[in-house]
Amino acid sequence: MRPIIAVACGMFLALVTVPGVFAQSRERSIIVLVQSDPRGPFNTELLSGFNKVVDLASTTPITIYSEFLDRSRFNTPAYQEQLRQHLEEKYRNRPIGTVVALGAFSLELAAKLQAATWSHIPLIFGQVDESVYRAIPLARNTTGQSVRVELSDMVRVARVAVPRLKKLAIVGDALQDQPVFRHLQNQILSVSKEFQIIDLTGLPMTELQTRVAQLADDTAIIYTAVYSDGQGTYYPPVTALRIIAEKANRPIIGAIGTYVGNGIVGGYVMVPSQIGEAAARLALRVLDGEDPATIPVVEAPAIQPVFDWRELTRWKINEAALPPSSEIRFAPESADGWHYARITAICAAIIVLLGLTAMVGYEHWRRRLAEQATRERISELAHVGRQAIAGELSAAIAHELNQPLGSISNDVEAAELLLNAQPPNIEQLRQLIGDIRRSDRRASDIIRNLRALMSKEAEEFVSADLALIATEAIELAEISAQTSDVTIHLTIRPNGYSVIGSPIQLQQVFLNLLINGIEAVKNSSIGNRNVVVSASEVSDKFVEVSISDSGSGIAPDDLDQIFRPFFTTKENGMGMGLALCQTIVEAHGGSISAANSFSGGAIIRFRLPLKINTVVEERHESWSDSIRS
Repeated sequence: MRPIIAVACGMFLALVTVPGVFAQSRERSIIVLVQSDPRGPFNTELLSGFNKVVDLASTTPITIYSEFLDRSRFNTPAYQEQLRQHLEEKYRNRPIGTVVALGAFSLELAAKLQAATWSHIPLIFGQVDESVYRAIPLARNTTGQSVRVELSDMVRVARVAVPRLKKLAIVGDALQDQPVFRHLQNQILSVSKEFQIIDLTGLPMTELQTRVAQLADDTAIIYTAVYSDGQGTYYPPVTALRIIAEKANRPIIGAIGTYVGNGIVGGYVMVPSQIGEAAARLALRVLDGEDPATIPVVEAPAIQPVFDWRELTRWKINEAALPPSSEIRFAPESADGWHYARITAICAAIIVLLGLTAMVGYEHWRRRLAEQATRERISELAHVGRQAIAGELSAAIAHELNQPLGSISNDVEAAELLLNAQPPNIEQLRQLIGDIRRSDRRASDIIRNLRALMSKEAEEFVSADLALIATEAIELAEISAQTSDVTIHLTIRPNGYSVIGSPIQLQQVFLNLLINGIEAVKNSSIGNRNVVVSASEVSDKFVEVSISDSGSGIAPDDLDQIFRPFFTTKENGMGMGLALCQTIVEAHGGSISAANSFSGGAIIRFRLPLKINTVVEERHESWSDSIRS
């Protein structure tokens, strides 16, 4: 009996001394909350590191749900609450083993979800500054790893880049709105005691480009993150960095790993793949049964000194002055290897050029023939499309012409009566003649616009005012709009946007899209039948036109195929209207897309090059020459 008791006691002691033996493995699924949108390279590397560890280390398959919160563009309390409700409902019936929140904004949302309905789900966080996670009320079953970029580290690198450093230009969005850099607000005060701080945060991109091009020689640029150009265009911070670096006249210091190679000298940078890997290892420990409350929060080893050799060379920065163990990227090979590679590449290029020279003239000739044939087909197709539009509008045009003609007839009869009066009423006759003139002008305008639409003359590319093109198209579309009690709103300012193109073809694009909008809203309630035409400059080279309606929108399954030829949702439609619009817009060097508005209805957007784009002008002039010939 005693041996049995001894064995049992030994087994009990062994069990209680082995961590996690009594812990039960959790559901093999993870929700990963990423605070930004998925386009940037930082998030790509972040999730790549996370997925790599999960795939290699896990012995059983694990389901990963990735949610991109897009908080850099949408950060209102109402949006946050809607997002919380959406995630609760989305995963209501899905068994979740743990939630991983990457970034400060993600942690704030995850904490609210955990406090509301996810209290039983462990929470793991990463890419969060210590001051942030300590300010958030977190449940017991929470752990993670912090990471922190320091302004002092950026200043240390700036001293190396600019030996006589006296000024620091801080570039980025407003710091209080940034998830990674907002704690720098508290560090700037101590740095300002030694350096003059030039605050360039929160500026529109155009102004920012001007300012960074005019900095003094004793200045270094500290780049945090820019998410918007200030005019409605949003992009990843690395894209904004490249735009800024093109104009900057001083070296740029950054603290994000993906900035290296895109314009910064370098610095103590946050390496996203290492953050993802560390978070994944914690997630696997929790899924295997370990209690998060027993895992202390530590700082992730994700900050490393990394530099761009090309920028070091450009700004004549001594590599020996860099921090110890610095990683230098984009450095060339050794001298012998470099010269050998260059000679080999030159020889290969000569051989290829000799082989291709005989084909260049032939291919050029074939391409010119193909381009000319394509332009002729586009012109023919556009003319057929305009005939179809005129056919659709024929009844409405006849009705619209009947009004001024009837008015003229009535005014003539009234004038005859006045002439027979003794004495004739000259003043009333003068008024009737003015009415006849206005009615005649209205009828002439309708016929003139219709003839221009139906014209088959050579469609030359010329400089044209976009507002004038839109106005003429609306004049034709309003004939149909009035019969359906639809109101068309035009917000494009006159002489605001000048483009190079065929006014007739561009008017056709407007007219096609306006008629589609009228069709979409004509069955809506009275007072809610609106079509809005607007335009905005999306860069210094393109203007974007938006035509939106208040209808029921486009079915999600149809969004990817509405521009395909012969695809239509109308009972009597041919399916060529939007396909023709796409052909015309792309022939003008632009692009077109469709989406549904959050407030209801559909939005069709197309971009056209502005007149200042000389490359497009030359291309269009070549097109016009070929048409005339």
